[in-house]
Amino acid sequence: MNNTISNTGGSKAKAGIYWSKGSWDLVTLSGEGGVLPGSAETLYVRIPALAMIVFAPLMGASYVVFLPFIGFAMFGDFLAKKAGVGIKSGVTHLAMVLSPEWRPGEAYFLGRRKKAAKGNESASAEGDKKLEKLEKEIETKREGKK
Repeated sequence: MNNTISNTGGSKAKAGIYWSKGSWDLVTLSGEGGVLPGSAETLYVRIPALAMIVFAPLMGASYVVFLPFIGFAMFGDFLAKKAGVGIKSGVTHLAMVLSPEWRPGEAYFLGRRKKAAKGNESASAEGDKKLEKLEKEIETKREGKK
């Protein structure tokens, strides 16, 4: 039997209460003792019976005291996640509503030039006359080169 305070998994140990450092498990060996579960990498610390008599009620009391707070924390986390999903959905919907709908190849004629064109009909007629004069001038020059 191993008389040291620390034992490893798979080793033979005397009767007592052993605490696993890695998994926080308590293993009880009664009678003449036995083999500790786990591999050789699993470390166990032997806890004296007197320490368990003192700490067991304290651990139970802390569980009873903090259990409601854990419930409130879980409920608060649940509400926060639901609110987050709702806010994300709302922001996404708002972004879709506010974003401009862009369709390449479509033209939106809003009629803004019509107002300016009504006041400038005489200017448009003058421009047409100048354009006709320029076209005639170009034609005469082309005929002259041929």
